[in-house]
Amino acid sequence: MTIEKRYQPRCRCDLPAHLIHRGRALPIRISDIAAGGLGIRAGRLALPSGNLIEVELRLNGATWSLHGLIVHTGAPCIGVMFKTPQPALFSAATQAGSAPSPVCAPPRSAAHSARPLRHPERPVTLPLP
Repeated sequence: MTIEKRYQPRCRCDLPAHLIHRGRALPIRISDIAAGGLGIRAGRLALPSGNLIEVELRLNGATWSLHGLIVHTGAPCIGVMFKTPQPALFSAATQAGSAPSPVCAPPRSAAHSARPLRHPERPVTLPLP
């Protein structure tokens, strides 16, 4: 059993969507939704942390256009933090029958686990590969 360390609950889902980056719309699947962000299954799509993106999706008959920041990547998962919280989106996801559960967590490696935890308000600069 794993211990959930997220600030907000997430709802598991499998929704088709589009990630818009630099004017290009790329097909993706959304794996989980929270009021503050979402997890993306993007296959071989590789975007580094720190990129601003837009995600467009349909849920319960409504179209959502969400702006956010990529906060972690680890193939095939991408974690996005919304520019502004979206509690209505989280509510719509839970009403659609999604189950609360983490799906796409940041990768854990020996190098990551040895680092001290960072304060959430401090910006984290990651080197580009």
